[in-house]
Amino acid sequence: MYSIGKNIGILDRQFNVYLNHELKSTDITAAEFMYIGFLYQKDGITQDELAKEFLVDRAAVTRTLQRMEEKGFITRQVCTDDKRGRRVYLTEKAFQYEKKAEEIQLRFVHAVGKDLSEEKQKEIEDTLTFMAELIKGLNMEALEEQEEDVLLHKSDRSRETYGG
Repeated sequence: MYSIGKNIGILDRQFNVYLNHELKSTDITAAEFMYIGFLYQKDGITQDELAKEFLVDRAAVTRTLQRMEEKGFITRQVCTDDKRGRRVYLTEKAFQYEKKAEEIQLRFVHAVGKDLSEEKQKEIEDTLTFMAELIKGLNMEALEEQEEDVLLHKSDRSRETYGG
């Protein structure tokens, strides 16, 4: 039971090693690859939606997207409905890697699932999805509490500064 976290950590690290090896001939990092792969499915998503999807803080998403924009993989446009938000769009350069991205993912899935029946693969995928959603929910609560604490702290500092 207690080896679940250890094994998830190993899978995560090994997946990143695999991705970095497969991507070494490109200008894409493992983190950028994950965003690009998601954007192939949901091009035009907001930065905040990306942060929520991957459960990464907004500053980290912004830094990664800035690098991706500098490399020419994405463009970001101010949201028409919320001027503070930005939508993320893949460029032609990013779409040139779509077939390679599919091949990389298929090779990985085949490698980890080659000795498993389709039924067992589906069961593992369903279990991992279920676990990920549970952890997302747990961590979203924690992130919301942190954001509330930051807002309260800013509010307290503002009152101290301006005597309110």
